[in-house]
Amino acid sequence: MPVANIVYERVKFECDMTNIKDLFTNEQNIDYLLKDINYQENVPIEGLERYYKDIWEILTSNKNLFLPSEKKLISIYLCEEIKKSKIEEFMKKFEKIEMSLKAKFHPKFIYQSDELSNRVQTAFTKEANHYDSEIFQKELKNLNDYIKYKIEVLCKEQIKKACRQAQSDYLQYGEELYQTKKFDNVHQDLRGLLLTVKKDVENRIQQCSYGIIDLEPLKELSLILENIFIGFMGKFLEIYIRENENSLLRKFMRDFQSRFNAQIHPDFWSNTNVAMQKIIEEFQKLSLCLLSENFRVSEKESIENIDKIIKNTLNEIKDQMKAAIKGNIDSHLLKKLQGEVSHNEKGVPYIWKEEKRFLEVFDRVYKDIDPLLRMFKEFELDLRWVGNENAHEKILVFDEDQIKEMKRNLERELLVIKERTLNKIVNFYNNLFKELKKFLF
Repeated sequence: MPVANIVYERVKFECDMTNIKDLFTNEQNIDYLLKDINYQENVPIEGLERYYKDIWEILTSNKNLFLPSEKKLISIYLCEEIKKSKIEEFMKKFEKIEMSLKAKFHPKFIYQSDELSNRVQTAFTKEANHYDSEIFQKELKNLNDYIKYKIEVLCKEQIKKACRQAQSDYLQYGEELYQTKKFDNVHQDLRGLLLTVKKDVENRIQQCSYGIIDLEPLKELSLILENIFIGFMGKFLEIYIRENENSLLRKFMRDFQSRFNAQIHPDFWSNTNVAMQKIIEEFQKLSLCLLSENFRVSEKESIENIDKIIKNTLNEIKDQMKAAIKGNIDSHLLKKLQGEVSHNEKGVPYIWKEEKRFLEVFDRVYKDIDPLLRMFKEFELDLRWVGNENAHEKILVFDEDQIKEMKRNLERELLVIKERTLNKIVNFYNNLFKELKKFLF
């Protein structure tokens, strides 16, 4: 289209320019030049420099020129550049969200991340949607996948952190309960704590799900918490066993000491075994109830634990009984023999006036030394209540030489008592004779 000279035909020039502008801007103009143009297949103005440069390089290197291909390359290049800039923009703000979560978990990070993602993708669409449609959609998907991946990674980290925190919390709760050393409802309390912790972490996982609930961390946590629960129940059971061993031992030894400190008689060991079986029966009955209610263990497991307590206690009892006998048998038997020489069966003191009667009592007591010592040389414990194949077990306390040595010592002590008592009888009659002599003469 010819155009008038701007210098010599100024008015006509302006009229021509208006007509030319109308050709490009007025869609109603019959000669509108842009009516059949597809913008997605053409090069945007910002890509022209790169587009022309590539064409020139192809021409100067004698290569075949294919303009549609060059247009796509320009779209690829510019869409990638826009995508990179949007990723940088996203990461700059996303890193602040990540930093905030290192200090403290808060569920709003999902909404913040979603909002940031939408803003970035909207900005990308606005800047790149007029490029080649296929390339634009591909890069938009890549951008979306990258952002989604980063958010999902953060969500998974938060889920793992929540699981670790839940594990730590349960360990702390369990340890605090363990320090109380209380067995009442221990199973119920520990199980209740476990369910509370799991519920809390399920809520966190729900908050961090980002549209996809990954149950694998929760399954792993459930196994870990269950193992912690079993571990704590084992620790509580160990305390229960240890404390009941000590309690049972104290009951046994109190009964034994009171019996041992009292007047010793031939039925000492049979009565001791009867008393022990009574203590065992009461302990079994009480423990079965406590283990069932507080530890929720089966009857079989309860019986196994009770037998373990009894067997462990039995070993300690044997040692303590032996120690008590070895440390006190001399004084106990001497006290018993002295009492039998100085008091009758009703506990009334003898007033020795007849040497013959004294010697009869003394000889009887003296003959008891050996049988009494042999009562404690060894003793038998009734083990039927712990399920042993042998109904009884013999426990050796003294060997034969020790028995003989103790017998000599006791005989020596009794002979001293004998001599002292006989002297008292002689002195009694000598004094009586003197008094009679004074009275008569």
